[in-house]
Amino acid sequence: MQKSRRRCAYLLMGTLIFVSCGQADSSEPDQGIMDTGTTDTMVDTGPNPLDEGSSDQASSDEGAVDEGTVDEGDVGEGDEGNDVSEPPEDTAAPELAPLPSAITQLDFTQTVEGETVERFALLHAPATIDPDKVYPVFFLFHGNGGTPQFGPPKLGALVDSGAFVAVYPSGHLKSWNMGQEQSKADDVAFVGMIIEKLATYAQLDLDHMFSAGFSNGAGFSHKLAVETDHFQAIASMTSVLIQGGEPTEQTARLSVLQVHGTEDGVCPYDGGPSPTGHVFHSTEESAQIWADHNGCQTGPTQTETGQGNIRIAYSDCEEGTQVVHYGIVGAGHGLPPNTEGGIIALVWGFFQQSLQ
Repeated sequence: MQKSRRRCAYLLMGTLIFVSCGQADSSEPDQGIMDTGTTDTMVDTGPNPLDEGSSDQASSDEGAVDEGTVDEGDVGEGDEGNDVSEPPEDTAAPELAPLPSAITQLDFTQTVEGETVERFALLHAPATIDPDKVYPVFFLFHGNGGTPQFGPPKLGALVDSGAFVAVYPSGHLKSWNMGQEQSKADDVAFVGMIIEKLATYAQLDLDHMFSAGFSNGAGFSHKLAVETDHFQAIASMTSVLIQGGEPTEQTARLSVLQVHGTEDGVCPYDGGPSPTGHVFHSTEESAQIWADHNGCQTGPTQTETGQGNIRIAYSDCEEGTQVVHYGIVGAGHGLPPNTEGGIIALVWGFFQQSLQ
């Protein structure tokens, strides 16, 4: 190492001689790289007058060291001429894709019982996208045996009005796995995959997302509400909480709307065993469980609607949430389209209160 230091001193002196003669010798390796043993650090002392105008300079002025201040013993052996500085990290947010208009199919793969299956969801945006608007997101889940194609006729008018962007997921084997269905897919994870995809698009407000469903899709909305914090509110048509699937301390506070026929033979209004294999809470007990979870201070307040149906409401709940239950007198597992002014209008009106 002593021999190397003598040669370095000779070169430094030689460089000074060349400078005094108006010439710069850039053929020697850069010796301004400091080895600290743990972190690669470049010392910046400003422009190096020896390199001005040189086209042979291999690196920027960062790393140029004042030869009169650096201890030569700090220069690591074998590091001569090697720029080991780390490039700056790119912290810029990824550019979002434009929101596609009309209906777009989003494709996914998921492992179900050890096999890879193809899955999809339909993304339904207005035919004309307002470039100045950010849209809330409305998930609509079909029932057991259904398909996502049932969604556009129900929500299309509201979507094209610019009220929201809709998502219609497709259940594996046309069902949503709640423990008794033909599908054994992890459907909670599947919804998470859809939301990750939505996050790549511009103009979607993922802080204001809602979930609604019919029958099996309604029960799955309850499951999503219990197990995730994706949604600000859910609406459940003809299904309620199953026994053993109640909210926990980890469950987020959210608004809940239930609409249920008093003569429902699939999900009994008064609760108990179902032909589906599930055991349900009674519909009114399900509403009470959500109200207790949300810390509601007022209710239950029961009234009769203009159509003669039962309305039970809980208010003054934590985080601005509410719980409302409708018992549709005489209705079975299917609800009349004009129920309380129209099911979809009723649901969207409820969700809109969470946007205020």
